[in-house]
Amino acid sequence: MFYRWHEFRRLALQPAQLAAASYREMMRNPFNPFAHTFAGRSSIAAMDAMASGAGAAQQPSFALTSTVVDGRAVSVEAETVWRRPFCDLVRLRRDISPARNEDDPRLLVIPPYLGLHATAFAPFIRRFLPFCDVFVAVWRDARLVPAADGAFGLADQIGAIVDMCEFFGGDVHAIGADQASAPLFAAVAMLEAQGGVRSPHSQILIDGSIDARVNPTPLSAAIREHGIDWLRGRIVRRAPWPETGHGRELWPSEASLEDTVGRAGESFIAVHREADAPLLDAPAECALQSIDAFIVKHALASEELFIVNGVARPSAIVRCALMTFEMGPDALRGPGQCAAAHRLAISVPPSRRETLQRETGDHEAEMARAARRIVRFMARHDRRPGLRGRVLGVLAKYFRLTPRTKQTV
Repeated sequence: MFYRWHEFRRLALQPAQLAAASYREMMRNPFNPFAHTFAGRSSIAAMDAMASGAGAAQQPSFALTSTVVDGRAVSVEAETVWRRPFCDLVRLRRDISPARNEDDPRLLVIPPYLGLHATAFAPFIRRFLPFCDVFVAVWRDARLVPAADGAFGLADQIGAIVDMCEFFGGDVHAIGADQASAPLFAAVAMLEAQGGVRSPHSQILIDGSIDARVNPTPLSAAIREHGIDWLRGRIVRRAPWPETGHGRELWPSEASLEDTVGRAGESFIAVHREADAPLLDAPAECALQSIDAFIVKHALASEELFIVNGVARPSAIVRCALMTFEMGPDALRGPGQCAAAHRLAISVPPSRRETLQRETGDHEAEMARAARRIVRFMARHDRRPGLRGRVLGVLAKYFRLTPRTKQTV
């Protein structure tokens, strides 16, 4: 009911917002003598704030337009190279020669399909553009997907990640953030069980509940006690008319951040709200099945996660190097649940593993440190001949380090 009232409020304000947008464009006209006055600029700002919510929900775009490669500023353009109803694979194409681009490793960034749109991770993704050919899995707001396109559950999300890795033929490194960590881990296990030829060179898991049996939280215990139906009744809503996906069951973005994460996530939420990060509603079945499989049943940790093409067994992972990075617990995820991936992937040699923990409360500093370590990790474990030395050379020049100090933080 609350979700419908929220949509009613948005629709009721649309006439005023459209009028504000028209007035804003009139004031911005270069022939308007008041456009460059203090009063004119103040009016434009006020009308822009009023008009910002006009119109139906839309997919936001990346604001990454430039980077530095080999000490030279180059432009960046977002290009969709792979499209599915619930996901687009977007390449952040740098304006460099194809031969130069082949020197850099390919990086696939998979954001969570809960709450935040992929563009909210742009500050983190920006750090990899000088060294990597970056691709981003952009999950679509479920409100924008027609109900005729069917459901999108956990198996579909894992299948989409498998398809993305196969799109590169295995010549890619993959980062799974938060909710996407466990599906990425499962997808790599599926690929390795098929021979590993198309599995990524490495996978980097940032947070995420790989094994929720490690340091369970009160919220996860409550969900196990009451069941998924209890959670469905508290959070799930239907997309209202006139949204494109009206009638589809949604996991609302506000619920993803507030009702589920709770007080432990307030500081993280504040960071994104101050940055005006775009939010998205996820398919309810994807969110609920993820919580049921990874939090309630521990299916991945127990090697009982059954997918259409078989069982996701972490013990089958051999070729893909593994790195975990824990930024800190929240109300649903306890400490050590992401690092548990090393215990489950028993067949990965110790030389192909690395664990990274948060050391300070400075979010920006931790992200910069993580990006440096991730690039070095990718360079060490890329299976393409000769790539390691080239990437480490660029990295050493950029950060004024030498390859010999690659483990230095």
